[in-house]
Amino acid sequence: MGRIAGHFLMAITAITLLFGGSSGQGSATNSAAAKAPVYECVTRFETEDWQLLTADLKAASPDSFKKLNSDPEFRSNQVESLRELFAYACQAVKDGALNDPVNIGELESIRNEVVAIEFEELINKPLKKELLTSVSNVRVESFYKEPENEARFEDFLKIKLELRRRNGGAESMKATDEERSLARTMFAKFSLLVADSKLRATKLEPGFFTRVGLKVKLQQAQFLAKIAAEKNAAAVMVSDDEVSDYIRKHPEFGTEKKKAEAEALLARAIAGEDFAKLADEFSDDSGNVAEDGTKSGGLYRDVPEGRMLSAFEKAALALRPGTISPQLTETDFGYHVIKLEKKSGRAGSDGPDKLAYDVRHILISTGVKDPADPDGREVPPRQFVRTKLENEKEEVLKSKILRENPVVMADIPVPPAAPAKPRPGTRKPGN
Repeated sequence: MGRIAGHFLMAITAITLLFGGSSGQGSATNSAAAKAPVYECVTRFETEDWQLLTADLKAASPDSFKKLNSDPEFRSNQVESLRELFAYACQAVKDGALNDPVNIGELESIRNEVVAIEFEELINKPLKKELLTSVSNVRVESFYKEPENEARFEDFLKIKLELRRRNGGAESMKATDEERSLARTMFAKFSLLVADSKLRATKLEPGFFTRVGLKVKLQQAQFLAKIAAEKNAAAVMVSDDEVSDYIRKHPEFGTEKKKAEAEALLARAIAGEDFAKLADEFSDDSGNVAEDGTKSGGLYRDVPEGRMLSAFEKAALALRPGTISPQLTETDFGYHVIKLEKKSGRAGSDGPDKLAYDVRHILISTGVKDPADPDGREVPPRQFVRTKLENEKEEVLKSKILRENPVVMADIPVPPAAPAKPRPGTRKPGN
């Protein structure tokens, strides 16, 4: 799906809240007057929402804030990134993400954690305390004297472990003693801080719950957008047959000419021409050229077994020293003409002798350079085509999701430029 929400999400604390959701019109900005549903699709993102985000960005990353004000393309990218984020999140809702109790539990955790963190940062600001230090261990112990809080923690932990499993983590549904102890303490502190924020709601700074609600919305949307991207992953997969069919229809990605060139060089080498001279003249291997421009005749000395690509090494070690492989060897880099110079044993780092060898080769590269990235490295043609087709499918999917989940995005407000100060000694016009 690409980078969603860019620098703004980087400026948001990676934890979660209580009051949030959208206003009746669907804006991301919300009121603290009523508890919102666990998640509502964002259909509008207003100027006021951007003002809240940019205020946080200014405090967290002044350089990014400065770039935002001075770079129209950067601003446009941020608008589109957030549009994409909210559209994918809404697609997850349509796909049934809110029918899963695990997802519901995580969205609620996100809300509670963000509220707790933001509330504690606010009350600790004058005291300059470290994060999550305002809740004492005594309060944590008292929290768990209530049996229902133990049950709530167990539910919380089950959800976290299930999410870890779904994300490819440990298969075990058990936490280590250390993980369990830390999670138990954090859950109590978050819960107590959320309760404290409710008790002190009328004394908090104006706009606190609106600002925090927006952070919740962004964090929840990021969680849901990831679910949507994973659910639709099959739609952007490219099969081997699709790659082969594309190459067949686009001869510029074929390797027949390169193979014929390599076969001609193989025939010349076998016929007795100087292998090193052929390598220096025709090889595409950048490793054949030293920093000072001298060439090495395609020679790699004292190569330990296991270093080279499997197909290359297998072909080289099947030869007698001084002989040339009668067939080309194909790797992701292209076609290789290989000559084994010698084999030898050498002391391994762990004691026993290991096989090493000297080998020459001529590489005829089949790599393709991306026209959109002229400074990038060449990649194998099948890899290039696969990536190209995947990107095209991703764009089709993204366009469909954006079309079916429209989000009206206000432009990012930019402060007016300060008037230029006259240089000393200059006069105003008319004076």
